[in-house]
Amino acid sequence: SAYGRNGCGEEGMEWTLNYVQRIIGYRPDGYILVDMELVPRIVDLMGGLDVEVPMSFDLADQHLEAGMQHLDGAQILQLLRFRKGYTMQDLDRIKVQRSVIKAAMEQWVSTAHIPDLGDALDLVENNSLTNLNARNLLWMGKTILLNMDDLQSDTLPGYATYIGDVSYYVLNRQDVADLINERYNPYREEILAENLKIAG
Repeated sequence: SAYGRNGCGEEGMEWTLNYVQRIIGYRPDGYILVDMELVPRIVDLMGGLDVEVPMSFDLADQHLEAGMQHLDGAQILQLLRFRKGYTMQDLDRIKVQRSVIKAAMEQWVSTAHIPDLGDALDLVENNSLTNLNARNLLWMGKTILLNMDDLQSDTLPGYATYIGDVSYYVLNRQDVADLINERYNPYREEILAENLKIAG
């Protein structure tokens, strides 16, 4: 909501970084905002993707069966968007999105796909918004390729609930501070829970 409520685009992303800083205790160095409509173009360019579909579902004009499958771009986009059938809805969708990203990184970083990587990077560069320069992006890409087995991601500790008629994800301030200090703090000094601007 920080992005949408602040005009989207560059201004929306700057406000999003401000909110992230309040929550985790430091401001991220940069961002890359990619339009979801870019996903099917990249997936098709790279020849599709083998992924585990967690459950059978219908969404828009797509029907996907549960299990390991080779999906095209339109099917991957529907998988990334689906959430209503999951027990934890958005949180379960995030898990699926992470598994798709991991599968793409593992499958597309191979000699067979090297000729397509340049075109894929051009697509991303021409259809995304970022405050990182080409050198930053090259360093990130190289770091990811060399350390793929060590990549990790987390959901900030908390719980989903309704307040009034609105769905919220309520963060646990101390657990967030502990996670940031354990795995993500770029500084020598610990980030203190009382300094995080987390409601509740």
